[in-house]
Amino acid sequence: MKPACLETMDRIIAETLQLEKEKGMTFFLMPYAKDRPYVAHPARSLFLDGEIALMLASRRVLEEKPEYRPLLTERVNLIVQGWRRSPHLALESYPDECWTFDHVVALAALRTTDYLDGTDHSTLIRDWVAMARKKLVDPVSGLLVSSYSVDGTPQIGPEGSSLWMVAHALQWADEEFARDQYNRTRRELGRTTLGFSYAREWPDSWKGPPDIDSGPIIPFFQISAGSSGMAFIGASAFGDNQFLGSLNATIDFAGFPSEKRGALKYCGSNQVGDAALLYAATLGPVWEKVKTGRKP
Repeated sequence: MKPACLETMDRIIAETLQLEKEKGMTFFLMPYAKDRPYVAHPARSLFLDGEIALMLASRRVLEEKPEYRPLLTERVNLIVQGWRRSPHLALESYPDECWTFDHVVALAALRTTDYLDGTDHSTLIRDWVAMARKKLVDPVSGLLVSSYSVDGTPQIGPEGSSLWMVAHALQWADEEFARDQYNRTRRELGRTTLGFSYAREWPDSWKGPPDIDSGPIIPFFQISAGSSGMAFIGASAFGDNQFLGSLNATIDFAGFPSEKRGALKYCGSNQVGDAALLYAATLGPVWEKVKTGRKP
């Protein structure tokens, strides 16, 4: 499948970069990104920079493409420069909103770049993890908060639609911290009833409003579609096969599976859910290469 995957990746990268060039960064953001000015100038969104950097880096791990190297270097340098200017190592995704999810994706991109190009961002990665341990951990649950302001003040507490991926991406930065966050997320949010597993959006110590990430919350069980979908990524990343198997049982039962010509589709899912499920099924090889230092 490698040739087809490379072609697909190149097409997605090209379209993303072209849209960013033509329409600006807010094209990829929700409308409220335009409601007020960014604190930092010039304005940049770590959501966009981190995702694009990791896209470029992951493509190069699969197979080198020389023209992507300067694009990755430029994007990583913008992230690093922003972090070095910030006394709290906090970069905005939206005006005065710094999302933990986007920061750990950016850390993964830096670590993968070091693997590819022999650069060394280890000090910056360690500094961010140390800051997160000190300032971004909810004192009750021990889980990382979802968002914080540019001065490091937490805004939104722990959310399952973010935490499962946060724990996985932290594997690139600090495996011990990542494992701790997964175990806590699993304990606080993961639930199994009669062999069917799902995930809640919030721990008992934090209650937030449903949003575009959580999706609607099913009462009584407090089932979150967003958190349950992302739980596949967490369970797969940490080899939690029992939880992963019971999550699969749930989606096979309630996701309206349809199999045609050897292809499986869950009719109850959407594009984001499909992407999360696909990533959960395929996330291992790139991480193993980067972790072990084996060059492509």
